[in-house]
Amino acid sequence: MNVSDLIERWVQRHNSKFREFLQNKKEPRTTEKTFFIYSYNLLNRLGNDWSDYLKKYRKIFRRDPSKDYYYNRDVESYIFSLEWTNTFEIVDKVGFPVHESPKEKLLRYAVENLEKAKGSPLEKAHDIMLCAAIEHLLGHCKDLRKFEEFEDLKKLNLKAWMKNWLSNSISTIKKEASPHQIIAYLNALTEIKQTEKLEEDLLKWLHQWINDSHNTSRQRRLLISARIATQLIHLQKNQMSKTSEEILKALKRNFFDDLKEIKYVSSSHNVPIVLEAFYRLSNEKKQRKIEEQLLKQLGHSDFFELKELFPFLEKDKELTELDTEIKNLKEKCSINPTRNDCKNCLSNRQLKCWMKVLGKILGEPPEPHGPFEVADVTVYTPKQGIYFVIKSQQISGQRQGGDTLYRQCTELLQKERAIVLYVNPHQTSTKVIERIRETANKMKTNPRFIPIRHKYLRQIYQYYKDIWRKEK
Repeated sequence: MNVSDLIERWVQRHNSKFREFLQNKKEPRTTEKTFFIYSYNLLNRLGNDWSDYLKKYRKIFRRDPSKDYYYNRDVESYIFSLEWTNTFEIVDKVGFPVHESPKEKLLRYAVENLEKAKGSPLEKAHDIMLCAAIEHLLGHCKDLRKFEEFEDLKKLNLKAWMKNWLSNSISTIKKEASPHQIIAYLNALTEIKQTEKLEEDLLKWLHQWINDSHNTSRQRRLLISARIATQLIHLQKNQMSKTSEEILKALKRNFFDDLKEIKYVSSSHNVPIVLEAFYRLSNEKKQRKIEEQLLKQLGHSDFFELKELFPFLEKDKELTELDTEIKNLKEKCSINPTRNDCKNCLSNRQLKCWMKVLGKILGEPPEPHGPFEVADVTVYTPKQGIYFVIKSQQISGQRQGGDTLYRQCTELLQKERAIVLYVNPHQTSTKVIERIRETANKMKTNPRFIPIRHKYLRQIYQYYKDIWRKEK
């Protein structure tokens, strides 16, 4: 299996699941949550080019939980222990659920299940869950002090308990624990003082396992190598110990050997962590190629926002032959049309302008500028307003139309959860766009500013033409 196969498989699942959860407003559960947190970690490692996706993921992760509000996630089930592990990692990386009630419920049932897990740490991934609480949850205790359950969490005394349990059980652990467990123990110990000897002991065990893993299936060893490469804190440091350096060297050899021999990653929710490991273990030249390939196949996250309004859009469809036509379209048919003029025009085959194109496709009569409107076409949904600002001329700077565009957009962006879509088939100065984008990012109304790419404007116009063709 090569990196192109990995990318293709991840992109295919990511696009379908990412769009699905953007639309359904649900909480990802169990293996879907695993897939999303691995995908988030992958994009986070890739850097700033993926910031729009990361923002979307954060919104998905911080939604109110499913109807059970964490109640039916008992660690008597292995799958729920792992789901709590993912939940603690999400709290660490993006925060608690937005509203107070689910935050309180999360704490309440986390404490209840952590108490259960302490009674049987080597069963049903309880130890991995306990380690995740130490690594990810405890550092956010200041956000929990207002809740009664905060004192119960403190009473669990997880750090002292973990240090004592590992110290007293080290011989049993070396016989029975898997590398996945050892990774969890090591990461938890980095949060506990005076555990250097214990950490070094476990690192040497892990190194020995890697060297003696020839009889392990390639699928299993690949996933373990990926997890060590991406999650083991000791390998993320600028200055690693000698044992850590030896581990990195050995697992790098195993990882690429195993990937070469297998045809696919057995569980699709693990694909992003394997892809992240490939990126992490590659040289800079290969990393750049991976980034370029992902940009080509994944595209910008704005595409998914547009896809909700225009489901016919395709990422790779250019229709460059329509470029002249879309540039010849005016913003509106006449200088000062009224609302009735625009509404009546939707049934007029002859007149064409961008306001009519969008209104016809969306089924929303355009709203020409009056003393109280700055949007050209407005679409209201139950939770947000979607506003189109249309221009049909080149904007090369603030004085060449940029100031007017900035005023229109920022006024709309002040509305709660507004999405402002900018339509212009001509070029707009990057500085003008970035000024609006920066203002949107600073606003507390949680808005979005999306300049629609020219290839999507061409597809929108083609769809408009197809509508009239069908109405003949």
